Amino acid sequence: MDSSRFVFEPLEPRRFLNTAVLQEISADYDPVNATPVIDAPVGDAQPAQPMPFPDSGIAIGRTDHPGGADAFTFRTKPGYIYSFRFAEDSPVQPYLNIRNQAGKFMVSETNIRCVGDSCSREFPFITWSPPAEGTYTLEIWRDSSFDHLTNGEYKIVMDAIPPANLPDPSASMITPGQLTLQSSPVATPKLFQFHALSNAAYSFTPTDPFSPTPIIQVLSADGAVLAENNTPRSLSADWLSTADATVYLRIITDPYSPATVEMSQRIDDQDGQRPIGIITETDIVDAVADGKDVNDVRIRDLMTSNLIFCTAATSIRDAAKSMMTGKFRHLPVLDDTELVGMVDIGDVSRALLGRPTD
Repeated sequence: MDSSRFVFEPLEPRRFLNTAVLQEISADYDPVNATPVIDAPVGDAQPAQPMPFPDSGIAIGRTDHPGGADAFTFRTKPGYIYSFRFAEDSPVQPYLNIRNQAGKFMVSETNIRCVGDSCSREFPFITWSPPAEGTYTLEIWRDSSFDHLTNGEYKIVMDAIPPANLPDPSASMITPGQLTLQSSPVATPKLFQFHALSNAAYSFTPTDPFSPTPIIQVLSADGAVLAENNTPRSLSADWLSTADATVYLRIITDPYSPATVEMSQRIDDQDGQRPIGIITETDIVDAVADGKDVNDVRIRDLMTSNLIFCTAATSIRDAAKSMMTGKFRHLPVLDDTELVGMVDIGDVSRALLGRPTD
């Protein structure tokens, strides 16, 4: 059976791509921004008419009906984190993804790992922070290539994790360094606090890129979210402090997934020459797509403050490696602490291909 391995944003409506379709769009494929999220079988299978997720918090269904897919709607509450996991007695574990009311893909879980002839689900869950209050759809679907894993009866549990109750003086005090969090059978929030310094940039980054990325939130003393890694492409949560204050760090780990998070702190230089952040058109487009009010959002809310940069002496290959590793398209060029230029993925691509730059 032919199958495709990528679904490209935007996803309106859901499409199953075959080889011919992939060949038609391959010329426009952007390997930096593509999101390899769904192993979609070729065919016309579509999710059934969505049903409300049961009040019991457990949805039971089957993927071996003609449609091969089910869908459940659920309403999110402000500040809540939502986790979908398979019950321990679930006979199979099909694929999961979430879309908003407009059909836009929000998050997906499709990980199947095969060693020799033995295949298993590696991360059979979704833990997700909704960008806004609203109604969303959980899709459950199968891949006939892995019938023994994704075809049959399933039992899915939804856990709704409420916002942190702050301030909380019992939260452990932390300083820059590594935080190691133990695993739990369910998505579990861990709360810490730290003293933020004025004009200091903070970054909280998981150290294992091959493990599920936990949800990381920086919270004010009244519970407001100051920074969060709440999109599929985000790895770290970055935040720039504007005043000395006690701030909270909340990390929600996935079921059965330990995590190690690196906390870093950088204080801007006194002469003010070093850049403190970068913002791109992608950050702005994502904010609008997530329904944020552009009149209320500030640059500090969208920018990446934990900058990766190069110098004028950096090789093109090293610049390309930094972009691919960090999954970004723009690289500031610094001379000591002063910004002297900017290179983007287009500059690097043309240089590697031996073509003149503009």
